Amino acid sequence: MGDDSRNNPLCCVAPPSEDLLESVLQVAKKKQSDPDGNLNSSSLGRRTFLGSALSLAYAGAKTSSLQAAASTPLPAHHLGCPIWCDKGGLIEPTQPSQEKEVRQFIQKCFDHGVTRLFPWTGSRVLVAAAHEKNIRVDPYLAFNSHGRKRRVYSWSLDYPRSSIESSQAKRLLGQHRPIWSHPSPDEELTDFAAQHPGWWALDRDHTRTLEMGGKRLMSLVVPEVRAHEIELYLALLDDTGGDGIQVEFVSLNEDANGVTIFGYESPMVDAFRRASGKDPKTLPNQDPDWVQFRADQVTECMRELRQRLKRKDPNAVLSVTASNREQGDYIKVGQDWSRWVAEDLFDEYYLWFPTTSDLETIGHQVSQMAEIVAGRRPLVAEISCYHLGSIQDPKQLLEAARRAKDNGADSVGLYRSHSVDQLDLWPVVSQIARLFS
Repeated sequence: MGDDSRNNPLCCVAPPSEDLLESVLQVAKKKQSDPDGNLNSSSLGRRTFLGSALSLAYAGAKTSSLQAAASTPLPAHHLGCPIWCDKGGLIEPTQPSQEKEVRQFIQKCFDHGVTRLFPWTGSRVLVAAAHEKNIRVDPYLAFNSHGRKRRVYSWSLDYPRSSIESSQAKRLLGQHRPIWSHPSPDEELTDFAAQHPGWWALDRDHTRTLEMGGKRLMSLVVPEVRAHEIELYLALLDDTGGDGIQVEFVSLNEDANGVTIFGYESPMVDAFRRASGKDPKTLPNQDPDWVQFRADQVTECMRELRQRLKRKDPNAVLSVTASNREQGDYIKVGQDWSRWVAEDLFDEYYLWFPTTSDLETIGHQVSQMAEIVAGRRPLVAEISCYHLGSIQDPKQLLEAARRAKDNGADSVGLYRSHSVDQLDLWPVVSQIARLFS
């Protein structure tokens, strides 16, 4: 199956020009989302700016041999047990003196067989230290994430009597059930979304206020939106010197049938009318043609990203990660995996289990994705030990890794570094790495 977009009447959106792509570069670099696909607050944006500036200053001060190590592509090797982490491993480095903490984290990774890191946005100090240990680094960012509305809670865990890093505090935390209080609403929006409200993705009722827990998406049928999204990812390589990039697909706003509620903004509706002669507002949200058309816009963005990345760096790996679903449910949120595999739109696939601890589900859904990938791309199970409802027991984590392997996974990685370190799961990391060596 090849690229049939030109023969598909429902895929009619032209790619943006090079001039357009370059015109949004500076705007695109201003905002990025947090590890779970959410927007930084203004204070976090300031830390991001400081961290980037100090990382660049750090990189300029290093020896020429270290600079070469950070920029030279590393040879391909087995996937081992990848770990998703913060910009500096366990921290967001904002000053050169924090290099020691970054290197200590990298040493732990090296000692336990980690050969691949996926930091949220990443940093040059992390990449340089990792490359010295022959560890590849691919920064990641949530796809099409431009704001959110949530409740922020105060927790009983906010008040430890001793240092939170101390053995005494860790012992107490292991015994304590956290209690929440004082919930307060919090709503955020990227600069790009604030500047272009006409390009917001909207529901059938054109509701412009998000439900609690909702995320702000932009309309991918608009060439400028896709151009902006692409530049965000390409900037990760420029800013960090990483080896590749990862696109993270997080859960979207969905209806009772698991179909995205968005797509009813004027640019998307008008494009569907031109392509099909039908008005989506008269169709059920789960209408197959309407579902496919919205997925086609995600495919077009992935296609353009793939092309741009190959031109920028032919050796850079483009990987994708997505929250686990049943096989027929991915298309409902715009993820057309069979087509993406057929069109060679990514290099590696990571099936993410953020809140799943059921071993049968893990094995079953890894098997389903293995059928789609069919050995044409590496398939990695990304198991969380971080989120509420995830696996934190060492024996269960190892058994989950075995189930994933038995059902077609080429490797198993752990999300996220903070849980691995605080729960002392490093021995499990070593065991998983050996399982796939």
